Amino acid sequence: MENFIVEVYAKGLQKFLENGSGPEAIDTKSFLELSVEDLSLTHLSALSLVLETRKMENPSELIKKSQGFLEVLIRNQEIKEEASLIGRFSKLCGFLTSTMANQELLDVIMQQALSEVKGETGSLMLIDEKKESLSIKSAVGLSDKIIKTTKIKMGEGIAGNVARTGEPILFNEESKRKEIKSAICLPLSVKEKTVGVLAVNRIKNTVPFNNKDLFILSFLAKLAAATIINGNLQNEIKKGYLGTVKTLIAAVEAKDHYTRGHSEAVARYATAIAKEFGFGEEEAERLYIAGLLHDIGKIGIKEDILLKPGKLTREEYEVIKEHPMIGAKILGPAGFHPDVMKAVSFHHERPDGWGYPQGIKENGIYLGAAIINVADTFDAMTSERPYRPALSIADAVEELKKHAGTQFNKEVVEKFLIILTRKGVVPSLQP
Repeated sequence: MENFIVEVYAKGLQKFLENGSGPEAIDTKSFLELSVEDLSLTHLSALSLVLETRKMENPSELIKKSQGFLEVLIRNQEIKEEASLIGRFSKLCGFLTSTMANQELLDVIMQQALSEVKGETGSLMLIDEKKESLSIKSAVGLSDKIIKTTKIKMGEGIAGNVARTGEPILFNEESKRKEIKSAICLPLSVKEKTVGVLAVNRIKNTVPFNNKDLFILSFLAKLAAATIINGNLQNEIKKGYLGTVKTLIAAVEAKDHYTRGHSEAVARYATAIAKEFGFGEEEAERLYIAGLLHDIGKIGIKEDILLKPGKLTREEYEVIKEHPMIGAKILGPAGFHPDVMKAVSFHHERPDGWGYPQGIKENGIYLGAAIINVADTFDAMTSERPYRPALSIADAVEELKKHAGTQFNKEVVEKFLIILTRKGVVPSLQP
């Protein structure tokens, strides 16, 4: 509505400037007494009628004030649009920086770009620095074949030039793809660091893109680039983090060669069970880390107890029971996620309350810890230990079934048996 009135007003003002004629419609004196801040759309629409219908004896003051009002109104409209844009992108920023898989993040950026400027097709391409080329990572309106096979060298074509120069391109002339009526191609860059290119097209919509559309997409592109760069950095940090974790595990396994490979096996089992429960990617990954680290506290247990070939005395068993809390003390200062800490601390708790270190019962036990408990016990039973030979998988499964609901979380055992059955390891689904 405001844009329409501004247009009417501008036309009326232009007509008045050209011929200065028209009959009376409102009291122009009262209008002139208003400040710019007091002017409203009502005054504006009324003034347009004055300008069309009444010849002013001395129009210069009215014209000057009218022009100032028009500029203020237009600027106010721009400010409101910019504020709305910032508000929308602030929400998007919160969404993008939440725990989201990389592909999901790229798809959200692509969809938001099309929505903001009423684009119909488009693509988001990322740079492979080693190959100096662009490849499509998310797209709308493109065939799977194009998405999979498109490789654009840096500096070649519109996208390649945008990636090389870091400068956006808005074009409304006929392109090589004749179905494209209008397009914007711009870099995904922050502080001269370009990570990709965003392209948005109009196919059926014959209204060309304009500088306002370019401004909106530039705003989004900077946000997207920062998110992608941060994600890449997080991935590098994660790699280093996992390297550190595996170094810690190596220290434990060097002390007890019977458990070599045990932590990795527990981590894999636990992750599979977590996914069977419907855990998200981030939560399942935390359980993988917990699986790797669940026995880290054994670093603090004396070797003569840890590697004792016979049955432990009551006192020695009490020492062994300390390893979950020793592990928590080791990991605490390193800033591990609370879910990792709970899984490591309580993976020996039991639904019947006879576990350790706190004797927590049933639903009071963190599910991640209950999953580690089953995974840990199954791998321990099927592995050779200094005090006994390995059990067969069938015997280990029977032990899980026998103690489901007392030593082990019954639902966790059921999920694990589903996995083993699916893989052909066991024939029955019944716990």
